Amino acid sequence: MHQTLKNIEIICVNDGSTDDSGKIIIACKKRDSRIRRIQHINNLGEGAARNTGLDNATGKFVFHLDADDSIPKTAIEDLYLAAVFHSSQLVKGGFSIFGSDGSLRAENTESAEKKVVNTNIYKSAFLRKIPVSHCSYLYDRELVQNHGIRYRTDLSVGLDLIWLTQTLIAANRVTVLESSVYNYHLRSDSATQSILSLKQAYDALEAKRVISQLLIDVDLVNEARSVLTGWNYQVKSFWTPVSVKENRLIFFEFFKQFNELIPDDLVPWNQVTPFRHRILLALVILVQYDIALDYLEFLQEVDPGKLEKNVKSNFESLLGHTVSKVYLRSSVRSLADKTRWGSPASHFSQKF
Repeated sequence: MHQTLKNIEIICVNDGSTDDSGKIIIACKKRDSRIRRIQHINNLGEGAARNTGLDNATGKFVFHLDADDSIPKTAIEDLYLAAVFHSSQLVKGGFSIFGSDGSLRAENTESAEKKVVNTNIYKSAFLRKIPVSHCSYLYDRELVQNHGIRYRTDLSVGLDLIWLTQTLIAANRVTVLESSVYNYHLRSDSATQSILSLKQAYDALEAKRVISQLLIDVDLVNEARSVLTGWNYQVKSFWTPVSVKENRLIFFEFFKQFNELIPDDLVPWNQVTPFRHRILLALVILVQYDIALDYLEFLQEVDPGKLEKNVKSNFESLLGHTVSKVYLRSSVRSLADKTRWGSPASHFSQKF
């Protein structure tokens, strides 16, 4: 409401909230005619709420703002002027992160390079990393409409990254600003801070599958690999609640799904590769050594007395993938060095 750019519409979607959000929106609307209130009778989720906002937007550009976050007073003006002056389809700014106590945790996190005008995902290594956050971008609404880009409504996590990947692939002209245009305010119960539920873990897998396929479809195979290997948050957040013995079969099933996610040309295993080896190989590629060690311990629990054999057979499996030897050499050595069981892993690490 206090933006220096005044000619804007403010669309507030109340997604079936049970608190006083609706009353607050009504009160603000009485003071500011630019506010448009849209009410969902039931809670339809983040994706549906964002799509409702998009479907009702009338401006040339759209910008997303989550309920608990804020933006600097000049944010929209900075993004808009850059978009108009350079005829850009997307404009990205940096963002700042504030803790639940209000302290500044990080600033301009994604402004990794100086101002760049009208680049795209094919020219810019920075953009090929799919730089978050999707809320730090101004989007040309016509670009979004013409490519039919909408948020997934069936996912609880990852839908913002799918959206961002689609828009970056579609845009020919992307300008990157150095200034911060978004303030994240962390909460202890926020989606990016909490332990993932089983559904969220599976949704994270689906998001990774979709994003990697989008990149493969436009011949950005290395970037697709990076999407899969940059998986630390989802793995660790999910592993924490299922690491106790009685729940590890859930973990086993989870990585069965992950096994189906990884393209055959990304990890050169074949149909005769034992499933337990595929899981370990996936964990090594993800540089999740601690979880890989826990997985080996899990194998010992389901097959008592054969821990050393399992360590050997799993490392032998890694060594047997000649195509991936170079790629995995440092990773396997690091895992071998960290294993708690000594001689078997040390023995195989020396083969490198």
